[in-house]
Amino acid sequence: MKAEPSSSTRDQERRKQRRYQTVRGVQCWKQGELQKPLWGTLKDVSAGGCYIETKFPFPTQTPLTLLLTLQGLQIKAEGQVVFSREREGMGICFSGLAPEESLKLEAALKYLGAPPQGTTHQQIAIRPVSAADLVVKSLHDWFTTHPSLSKSEFEQLLRQNRSAAAAGRRSVVCLDSNSDQG
Repeated sequence: MKAEPSSSTRDQERRKQRRYQTVRGVQCWKQGELQKPLWGTLKDVSAGGCYIETKFPFPTQTPLTLLLTLQGLQIKAEGQVVFSREREGMGICFSGLAPEESLKLEAALKYLGAPPQGTTHQQIAIRPVSAADLVVKSLHDWFTTHPSLSKSEFEQLLRQNRSAAAAGRRSVVCLDSNSDQG
């Protein structure tokens, strides 16, 4: 069943990314304070943020570390509370996703938006990620906010992604509708 975007027309105009309704558990902490997490219910999500239903939301502008669970994938993100309603919940704007976390979120959102006929969430599989995968993702992210890329900026992206690959970030989640995995 295809998930429907959850935003009203007014919200759609304000937001850059399409949001998808979901009901999943989420943990969040104030950045730098990894003590007991605040648990909530992830009610909608996009590439740029999410809404968490909780009776005890953090105040507006609180920087958070989040652990989202979507389609069986755990996705770590940094974010900031952009609005908060006591006893209801809070809206979060993502402020930082590592390249591999961004790829996992992208795969989960594709599945939420339009799971291929007959596809189960087990077909979202972990596969090796190469430095090239990280470079392509970095280039995509770059060009969403910049009109051009200089040679030195390109070389810097290459160095950063080689470092990430060498640091052990060697797996990523992908949605493979033609997968034989189950």
